[in-house]
Amino acid sequence: MYFCAMKEAAKDKNNKYVVWVHMAPYAARYLIDNFGVGDREWPELVDVHRDDAIMAFLSPHLNKSSHTYDHRKRIRIPQQGFRKSRVAIIISARRFTRAGWALSPTDEAALATLIEKRCRGMLLTFLSAHYMVSGDAAQSIRAFYRFFHQTEESWPYDSIRKIWNRKLDVLRKKSINGVIERQIKEIVLATLSENGTISEQGKDVYENS
Repeated sequence: MYFCAMKEAAKDKNNKYVVWVHMAPYAARYLIDNFGVGDREWPELVDVHRDDAIMAFLSPHLNKSSHTYDHRKRIRIPQQGFRKSRVAIIISARRFTRAGWALSPTDEAALATLIEKRCRGMLLTFLSAHYMVSGDAAQSIRAFYRFFHQTEESWPYDSIRKIWNRKLDVLRKKSINGVIERQIKEIVLATLSENGTISEQGKDVYENS
């Protein structure tokens, strides 16, 4: 019985063990772009071992039954809806044997949410920076689609526009301006240090101020 469950969970492709996770199409696209292993026969296969945040969530929540009934907020977990894509996250044979190969519905939704929030942060960072140059939200969204391999099917325009309208002002103040200011500071201090205008001690003082 265990052997059958193991083969089903791993899909028995190239002896890789995986856990399947449903998520929004744009989040699945993000994982494949950033952690895909490039398997043409299994394009949804990803290896997230390099990402400490994802692994820190995934590892303690694995269990050994794909049919575990989760009593926690189960009614709130969307069975259909916007999480229409799924990815196969590679897990080690050791983790598979000791921890398991499945997530409860609540934990699967929580992991999907983690990835989706990361994508929204990436979206808003890009849109704010691009909008400062273009001044056109529609143009910025189209550029986002091109840059990050998204489409209106994977991430509908109306959905992006709602996120943009809700978060733009906050992001400009707390994220983009801060990032740009830090980058300018790093470039200026590096230049002044290289041409001898400021000392290494002065550079350290300015960097930490």
